[in-house]
Amino acid sequence: MFRTAIKKREAEMIKLLNSLSNCTREEKDQRINSIQRLYALELFDIKQYTLAMKEFIKLKTDPADVIKLIPELECKIGDDKEKVKKVSGKDLESALKAMIVYLKAVQSKLGKDTGQNEATNESRHRELIETTLLKCFLQ
Repeated sequence: MFRTAIKKREAEMIKLLNSLSNCTREEKDQRINSIQRLYALELFDIKQYTLAMKEFIKLKTDPADVIKLIPELECKIGDDKEKVKKVSGKDLESALKAMIVYLKAVQSKLGKDTGQNEATNESRHRELIETTLLKCFLQ
């Protein structure tokens, strides 16, 4: 099943790359971002947590989306937990360490990159990051 997911992602990436020649600059940027996001997810799936988090930082991925990759850190109970592969044992420890580095990096950037309209969003992100950091330290 894991190999099937890898093959599907590779096929998605190839399809996206092939379609770039017919696109506007904005569409190309969006597709390149999609490819980079798939790459970051792939790194996470193959337990390259530190590299994955570095990619998520570069891509300015929403912290809520990254936190969902480790179901133990999520506040919500729902269907999403079933879709996400569980991380356990030493892998969980490594993933949590990488998550802490990621969250601290995002936390330090909050306020620098935001405008007036994003103040509420920033407040939510701060709260989510602080809560998740606490959960990481308690695991």
